[in-house]
Amino acid sequence: MTFPVWASAPLARGNAESSDSLVQPAQSTPFTGVHPRYNGFSLGVIEAYCRARNIGRLGRERVRVFYQPWGTVSGAIEVDLRQHTVRVWPDWWDGKTPMTTRGLSPKDARDVRALVTSAAFRKIPAENEAFGADGCAYLVESTVGGSYTWKLHWQPDDPTFLGVVGRLGTLDRQR
Repeated sequence: MTFPVWASAPLARGNAESSDSLVQPAQSTPFTGVHPRYNGFSLGVIEAYCRARNIGRLGRERVRVFYQPWGTVSGAIEVDLRQHTVRVWPDWWDGKTPMTTRGLSPKDARDVRALVTSAAFRKIPAENEAFGADGCAYLVESTVGGSYTWKLHWQPDDPTFLGVVGRLGTLDRQR
């Protein structure tokens, strides 16, 4: 089932389909259906960043990562595998730099798709049980393959999770 972006119907935890539209009402959240047990504070900080930067729900065939250290967001990267583009949003405190968009190479697109559709990545739980104030949380979202999945981890130690976050981070530096 596909929910329109404005729908407030609850989505299955960690696994629901996404709308392709990025337009949404001001009061909605891009994370409908994401209900973390351990990292609610991190998600709240990321939601505030999204409101400030006009970031909506993830469209189809996309992957997005947020870096959330110490009560702020140090940036976000979104990969559109259908359009072969990368969007990069700046740090929370950088109010002057706009979101930038650039092309994505076919090799990078294949790499990202392979990472987020791998059995190892699918086995990673939506959250780790760690949380705290002095570290970094990472939210990885994906709609690759037709379903919405999310993984919100504070100070992750899973090598597959770290590999996905690291690979997405390299796309920010390839300008």
